[in-house]
Amino acid sequence: MAKPKHAILLWVFLMSVAVYSVAQTTHKQEAPSHKRFAHKLGSTFDYGFVIPTNEYLRGDYEGGEAVSNYWSLSAFFTWQTQGDKLWHQLYGYPGWGLGLYHADFGRPDDLGAPWAVFGFYEGPFKRWDKVSVNYHFRVGYSIGWNPFDPDDTPYQISLGSSKAGYANLRIYLRYKLSPHIELDAGASITHFSNGATVKPNKGINMISPTIGLYYQFHPEEQPIARAEIPEYKDNWEWNAVFNFGQKQVAFDTTNSPKEIDRRYVGVNFNIYGISTTIYKQFTHKSKFGAGIDFLYDESMNATIDPENGYAVEVSSNLSDKLAIGIFPAYELVVDKLSFYVQGGYYIIRKKRYNEIPAFYQRVGMKYHVFKNVSVGINIKAYNMQVADFIEWNL
Repeated sequence: MAKPKHAILLWVFLMSVAVYSVAQTTHKQEAPSHKRFAHKLGSTFDYGFVIPTNEYLRGDYEGGEAVSNYWSLSAFFTWQTQGDKLWHQLYGYPGWGLGLYHADFGRPDDLGAPWAVFGFYEGPFKRWDKVSVNYHFRVGYSIGWNPFDPDDTPYQISLGSSKAGYANLRIYLRYKLSPHIELDAGASITHFSNGATVKPNKGINMISPTIGLYYQFHPEEQPIARAEIPEYKDNWEWNAVFNFGQKQVAFDTTNSPKEIDRRYVGVNFNIYGISTTIYKQFTHKSKFGAGIDFLYDESMNATIDPENGYAVEVSSNLSDKLAIGIFPAYELVVDKLSFYVQGGYYIIRKKRYNEIPAFYQRVGMKYHVFKNVSVGINIKAYNMQVADFIEWNL
């Protein structure tokens, strides 16, 4: 069981020292220009529950113990927008920044205690004088996991690698205690996965109450007064996207000759795709659309043969690896950055071994490097929680 007592004391001590130190230096500075960003230093503490989505987390193995709870600490720096651009005002003066995260599950020997670096975006649902209801979304990269090992930890099927992606969503109520100090309390959902780049990869999902403490460097800075937001004229858009991904498939070699002494062998496969989508943008923020996926997946209907102690893929027909899917889509536009979700269904594909469901989901982000050119990354998943693979797209 993860014990947070010392972590709470450490969090309170470090934040107290940081706030006091910054306060001493800040009051000696001259008031900055209104054109500067209102920087913030923040930290959050979570103590919550691991959702038992697989046998390992439930403790369903010989001598097993459930991974039931965890605690985590994070520290981050925020750049707060000041309203000099239209999208700042559209989203209620949001902020973004970078941070560091650490979690402890009380299982250092078989699961580990990960560290993560992350970027985040946050903003208000509703803001009053001293109180606001906010969201805070993070995406990052974590290390420090003890991965699946067929000899030492064959039951640890949540993560097959020592590195994993990190995603977190917080919804919280924030209160301005003083011009410099803000407190918050809310709820947090966290997900870890390596995107099926290394199997097994059942993933880890957590839910937790959360508290936060913030120090604002320049509270005297006031946002630029809200301008009248122009009415948006409906706009149609056609999107053509090239996708590339890679995933690992684990093959059971129980009945193979003795040359292969591992029960499971992981083999990597490439996935290529073209997606085309028609969007209609109704507001400054939102696009809705529908599209079609054309997919070539080397892992479809793949089998292996053991040769000289190695797993060799058996060739199959091109048609065995093709699939076509259709999907509705939604895209949230934040200046040059967009977040999108799609829910698809394979209408054509050949029956395959270890077949995943026909319904699939895609969640990702993209950035417009030019007006008509974007690059992005997304997770393609099924069952709303299991990552199939990571896609890079252009």
